[in-house]
Amino acid sequence: MRYKVIKICIWASIPVLLASGIFTPTAGSSADWLTIGLCLCAMVAVGLALRQREYFLAAGLVSVAVVFSPVLLITKIFLLMTLTGGVTLLTLIAAFRPTIFHGENDIST
Repeated sequence: MRYKVIKICIWASIPVLLASGIFTPTAGSSADWLTIGLCLCAMVAVGLALRQREYFLAAGLVSVAVVFSPVLLITKIFLLMTLTGGVTLLTLIAAFRPTIFHGENDIST
């Protein structure tokens, strides 16, 4: 029951973070603190999602954290490109990993 409540809270955090990000420009002088808070909340939700092995959700929350991070736009773009390239590389390595057959169905003989 506890894990179901945590999962619902994590999935509900994505629209809440996105909706609160819309109001960041109207925060005035405290806009930087608001973006830092949004980024920290997204990172906490990433930790909870990883603990429950919800990797797809964690990837979405990482992108939300990067979008609302208080760094320059060009840094955000290169960070997202680096994350995308790393995930693509890991996927290709996993897909084309050589397999070793042992037993009667061995195709190497």
